[in-house]
Amino acid sequence: MNKMLMMSTLIMLTSMFFLLMSMYMMMLNSFIIIEWSIMNFNSNNMNMIIIMDNKSTIFMATVSLITAMMILYSTEYMKMDNFSMNKFTLLTLMFYCSMMILISSPNMLSVIIGWDGLGLISYCLIIFYNSKKAFNAGMLTIMINRIGDIALIMIICYMVNLGSWNLNIYKMNMYLLVLMVIMAFTKSAQLPFSSWLPAAMMAPTPVSALVHSSTLVTAGIYIMIKYSKLIYNMNISSPLLMISSMTMMFAGIMAITEMDMKKIVALSTLSQLGFMMSIMLMGYEKLAFLHLIIHAMFKSLMFFAVGSLIHQLNNSQDIRDFKGISSMFPLKSLILTFSILALCGFPFLCGFYSKDLILEFMFNNQFNSLIMMNLILGTILTTVYSMRMITSIYSLESMKFNLMNFHLSISMNMVMMIMMTLSIVMSLLYLKLNYLELKTIIPLNYKIMPIKMMLVGIIIQLSLTKIKYMKINMYMYMATNMMLMNNFYSNSYNLPMKMVSKYNNKIEKMIMDSLLNKFVMILYFYTKKLNLLFMSPNNMLTSMIIFMVILIMII
Repeated sequence: MNKMLMMSTLIMLTSMFFLLMSMYMMMLNSFIIIEWSIMNFNSNNMNMIIIMDNKSTIFMATVSLITAMMILYSTEYMKMDNFSMNKFTLLTLMFYCSMMILISSPNMLSVIIGWDGLGLISYCLIIFYNSKKAFNAGMLTIMINRIGDIALIMIICYMVNLGSWNLNIYKMNMYLLVLMVIMAFTKSAQLPFSSWLPAAMMAPTPVSALVHSSTLVTAGIYIMIKYSKLIYNMNISSPLLMISSMTMMFAGIMAITEMDMKKIVALSTLSQLGFMMSIMLMGYEKLAFLHLIIHAMFKSLMFFAVGSLIHQLNNSQDIRDFKGISSMFPLKSLILTFSILALCGFPFLCGFYSKDLILEFMFNNQFNSLIMMNLILGTILTTVYSMRMITSIYSLESMKFNLMNFHLSISMNMVMMIMMTLSIVMSLLYLKLNYLELKTIIPLNYKIMPIKMMLVGIIIQLSLTKIKYMKINMYMYMATNMMLMNNFYSNSYNLPMKMVSKYNNKIEKMIMDSLLNKFVMILYFYTKKLNLLFMSPNNMLTSMIIFMVILIMII
């Protein structure tokens, strides 16, 4: 317990240091480059490069703040034996260090350290509870993330021809761009790689607050923002923009029919990831980075609030068990409502500062009408599933669930109050310091369009709550099947997994083993025929050594 408190304090001081460094570099418009030469191989230099600029330092400050609050939150939420707590703390620190390496490094050779570390350690965190569902979710996560890791390794292999692994000094070509898009889309859960994000909710709630708000899921978007100027020169934004807008829309459709509270929050993260990727592909990478920072703050707060309520409800995550919970836990319900309204873009909350700007610039842009429809529908659906959570919390129905774990959670409440305060202060401060030049003059109708879409979402949700289930049985069936999206996912993921399993059973275990046995028998027969075996002790030892060397070379 004391170790975790000391660790949380140390990481909090690190966050303050990076925040001050970001403000200092912002005022001087400067950056720091640290280069460490590891080894030279012909014309290839293996260097460890660290760049400290305004974007990287403010992102590192945000990640450090959320990590410190998550460790402090876990002291009460994760009450386990010392061995399990030490394992949990060590995995969290390794995950934090991997994210720091990824943020600060422009060199692809050192990016893979942080990139691969995020994938492997997230697998260990997802399977932390050692259940069958957790193992399946962890396997799905790591299998999809392996695709992005392979793309990154291929980028490194391709860049051997260039003589350096620093992509900023070279012009992007189509091969590198396709590999980078695959790499970013797998980590940021864009279609068709989005199934792992809801499944990863098998991890402990504090892990979800860190992994699925500011680190793992935003790594792909941060890489795309870092190399955005190289990507814009290739003119392939339109098809990628269609994919990201569809990700936002389908995540909203899934969220309005989901009954698991944590999965609703995860699907809201998926929706916002599609939103951030869309605005980045439109050419507004500064706005995408602003929303990335603000989203990390209020989404981690939302996970903290939902996790504290789940903890009080004896680990029940069903949204129907949350009905009327505001009467028992008014402070936690108020904090959760704050984070939900920030997600909707309610005026003068932290999400409003980025979402309002993004929607204004989006309406000024010219692109495909289908993309515009997807983004508008995704924004409306964000309000629909957000109001669904609020109406469930403030329902007038009495709670039907026993509060088996009712107790006063002081450290959880303190963490949530700190995060709620800092989310407003930091988002407004960062907006005023960096984005004053983004003012634009648009018609009043476009200016109030975000508020209109939020009101439409509220009206839709209030209308849905008044409709009886039996009258819309067919429509609910279609919605819960996500317009045949379940079949899409089963064919996309279950079928390949079955094929891999059949390959493993038939090819590797049956055919390869039988071929190896036949080869050993043939080798034994010919060595015996040549009188290399069983003649004398010395010849026997020599023949056995030769046999083992040949066998090892073959294997």
